[in-house]
Amino acid sequence: MNQRVRDFSLCVSLICFLLGSTAFTQAGELRWKDDFRQAVKEAKQSNKLMLVQFGADWCGYCHKMERETFSQALIARKINEHFIPVHIDGDRQQSLVESFKVDGFPTTLILSSNLRVVDRIVGFRTAAEFADRLDPHISAGSGPPTTFRATRPVLPEKAELAFGGMCLVSMLEDKKFTVGEGSVTMTYHGKKLQFASEDQLEKFQKNPEKYWPVVDGFCPVTALEESQATEGNPKAALIFRDRLWFFKDKSARERFMKTPEPYLEYTIQ
Repeated sequence: MNQRVRDFSLCVSLICFLLGSTAFTQAGELRWKDDFRQAVKEAKQSNKLMLVQFGADWCGYCHKMERETFSQALIARKINEHFIPVHIDGDRQQSLVESFKVDGFPTTLILSSNLRVVDRIVGFRTAAEFADRLDPHISAGSGPPTTFRATRPVLPEKAELAFGGMCLVSMLEDKKFTVGEGSVTMTYHGKKLQFASEDQLEKFQKNPEKYWPVVDGFCPVTALEESQATEGNPKAALIFRDRLWFFKDKSARERFMKTPEPYLEYTIQ
């Protein structure tokens, strides 16, 4: 083999090595996004969950998690393939910190595209621990496309009283704000519901989705306009197309009533 052929072979080998190294580096790097609104749009279009990492420059364990957990090729691959990864600077985006009730850093939230908290991972996690938390959501995400009503959070260990104890059946059928009886209750989607009577409870049990608020009782106006998951106020409710809709306040309800189309489109995507 003459010198020119050897040089050419060496050059080709070097190029292949560099290309392979670049591909490996890219495969092992997390493709973080910092535009929360755009990430929500991508989650809707791709039917993926969002993985939102809250941190801060001064947070030592945040940097530790970057070095030891998110830098691992297996973790990066799982997240890049199955989630829309978003990095939030908690000091600069206080509205998101408050909206999702983040109490400390690092905190990782798994969100549906309707901003529903599916899982909350608080504090530092090793790569193995983090993979264990991701895997159930990867399996769950392999089914058919989801809508607002189909996407549910991981149920809490103890159900909390929902909607101020208001009876949903009375609200929809009688158009009355009636606080349910403490002895007439049931748990639905991790929420404790109260009913005005046993008859009301039976009606709900026969057709729960009829009475369950759209968007799980979250305000669709703030979800679309501010990308915030804000619980609706039952006192600012609206019956629209035979369903209960809860809003943050009367102002949000009025905006919905004036032009409902964009919010309807948002909730059914």
